[in-house]
Amino acid sequence: MSPESTQEPAPASPNRCFACGRDNDIGLKLEFAHDPRGEALAAWTPASTHEGWPGVVHGGLLSTVLDEAMSHAVLAAGLKAMTAELRVRFREPAPSRCALTAKAWITARAKRLVEAEASITGADGREYAHGWGRFLCVDALPRPGQAQAAR
Repeated sequence: MSPESTQEPAPASPNRCFACGRDNDIGLKLEFAHDPRGEALAAWTPASTHEGWPGVVHGGLLSTVLDEAMSHAVLAAGLKAMTAELRVRFREPAPSRCALTAKAWITARAKRLVEAEASITGADGREYAHGWGRFLCVDALPRPGQAQAAR
């Protein structure tokens, strides 16, 4: 190959994140808007396949969305971090097939620890779930397979 020829760029790694990955066929495919002050916002309309009880979104999925929202608030602030602790309060049953909003914001930062909160609300402003999380800042996120090798 001559020095003048150009090489194709390496393909981007697939994003298989269950909550926000575009390349996860069964994922939620959440799309977050970021604010550099450490805030994140996403719209989500859970399907009937996301139910625990008929018409009610499964609490584990609500917890996942809260965790992901807080992770995106941390990313919005330009930090790399992993969830260290997650606490969720379910306020009332969240209906499936209705538009919901996940919003998260950073509440504190001390050295390598970042604290955040998030809420999931309906179009009328009713809060269905609220989350609190602590995130540990890291120099680099794990590479594929690295987490299993560390066990």
